[in-house]
Amino acid sequence: MFSYRYDAHLVPGLIANLDPIVDGWIAYDDRGSDAVFSSEPARRRALLSAAFEAGADWILAMDPDERLENAVADQIGQLTSRSRRIAWGFRTLEMYTPDSYRVDGPWGQKMQHRLFSAYHPDRYRSTDLHGAWFHEDLRLKLRDSGLNLYHLKMIEPKRRAARRDLYN
Repeated sequence: MFSYRYDAHLVPGLIANLDPIVDGWIAYDDRGSDAVFSSEPARRRALLSAAFEAGADWILAMDPDERLENAVADQIGQLTSRSRRIAWGFRTLEMYTPDSYRVDGPWGQKMQHRLFSAYHPDRYRSTDLHGAWFHEDLRLKLRDSGLNLYHLKMIEPKRRAARRDLYN
């Protein structure tokens, strides 16, 4: 599942990346919002609700500017056949150029736990921008899948500068 607004042009590439990995996908199209930014927790709650109502067993939470390595397609069945009490993490590699990523400083330590069993949306608790997709009261064990998630959006230097300015 994923939401999009300003990066709608990246959605076809994301869907192509996910196609051999997932049985289906749920998207939240936020392009109709009037505000400069909409509530990420509200979008996530809506996505979790839609996944729950659709009968999803597992959730793979993504952003349109992310891609999973090809090996995920071969290993997704093994990951989801294990305990539903696990949240699988992916090493998150920030692309710096089209064919290189950063591993210095905090960049080499990033991990995103994005594959987890579906749960009732009333249990979603995050109020933070970029908060966790699941609350610690779910008691999921955080595990490293050994697989990579590539963050594409910051390949361009102007995007890195704009992100720095936005967060500052």
